[in-house]
Amino acid sequence: MAKNKDQWVWVVGGGHMQVPMIETIKKAGYKSIVTDINPQAPGSAIADQFVQISTYDVSAHLDLAESMTEKPVATVSAIADILGLPAAPYDVAVKARNKLAMRRTVGSSILFMEIDANGFSPHSQWKNLCRAGGIEPYPCVLKPLELSGSRGVIKVSSPWEWEGALKVARLAGNTRKRTMIVEQFLDAEFEVSLDFFVYNNDLHFANGAYRIFRGFGIEIGHVNPYTPTEEMLKLAWNAASKLEVSHGPFKVDFIVDKKLGPVIVECATRLSGGFDHMTTAPLATGKDITGAMLDVALGKPFDVKKITAKTDGFAAAIAVTHLRPGVVKDWKLPEIDDVSFIVLKNEIKRLEDCTDRAAFAIAKGTTPMGALARAYKAAKNVEVEYL
Repeated sequence: MAKNKDQWVWVVGGGHMQVPMIETIKKAGYKSIVTDINPQAPGSAIADQFVQISTYDVSAHLDLAESMTEKPVATVSAIADILGLPAAPYDVAVKARNKLAMRRTVGSSILFMEIDANGFSPHSQWKNLCRAGGIEPYPCVLKPLELSGSRGVIKVSSPWEWEGALKVARLAGNTRKRTMIVEQFLDAEFEVSLDFFVYNNDLHFANGAYRIFRGFGIEIGHVNPYTPTEEMLKLAWNAASKLEVSHGPFKVDFIVDKKLGPVIVECATRLSGGFDHMTTAPLATGKDITGAMLDVALGKPFDVKKITAKTDGFAAAIAVTHLRPGVVKDWKLPEIDDVSFIVLKNEIKRLEDCTDRAAFAIAKGTTPMGALARAYKAAKNVEVEYL
């Protein structure tokens, strides 16, 4: 058997979110190959090999996989199918992340409907469905089927807003796919994101984060950890079972509605982003969730100790949101004990979706509110020099 240093692990995406995994791969002694459309992505600088391919270009990734003479020992679903590596089957991954397919497969306590994004206003059909279900049709929520980061998610407050909402959603996806989903608006009490691993027909809870929003759909941060209720765990297990997720990571996002309780709004055969499982979870609890993910990808036995809390603290991540839009020449980050900063991009934009967040402050605390207050204060103290 080849030694680790002679074996490759393939990471799709070279952004800041993937850096902890690339570093974990290298620490374990493996070589890393990273694919990303951006050759300046931070992951490309630390990868052993970089290939410029869009993370959304499945065909290009499959072509690259089939052309490899030296096969990697771990990667993600679509490529894993070609290479015969451990991962959720590609059709399972697609079904989980597709919001319409997920709701149809798992079932839902809220009303939803498929619509043609290029068709006429769905007002009449949606109004009739809501009348039969005994709820008000507006506001409702329009979503592209497979985008993340709240891209293209639009709150529709009246029948006259459909044309503009459909246009925004189509442009966000930059896709020719005609189908979208409209669903019942939830009166959120709060929102959480939960990470699991499916191993040996069991669902292992790895991490939970309490999500913090500003306005509709813009997540500006989170607090870690969050302990899920038994009802959430049962709903997550039901979702994994019906989606046929039999191995690997599984993410479930919940909105806790003031009347309906916890409602699953998104699933995926991956761990959550936003620096929760990879940054704030280790800070707060000492868990090595990224290491557990690498073990699973490599087909190694699942080590539950890696997702067991070793410390009893809290950590918060808060986006820097007070700065005016513009191109940044230099970030002026304050030096504060037990506070770190993650800069994602050198352009500050008006927050229209979660992908517009430019930087985060990460802070520890002995209580959730303590960690959150320190992160907020640190984020507010960030200054920049503009070009």
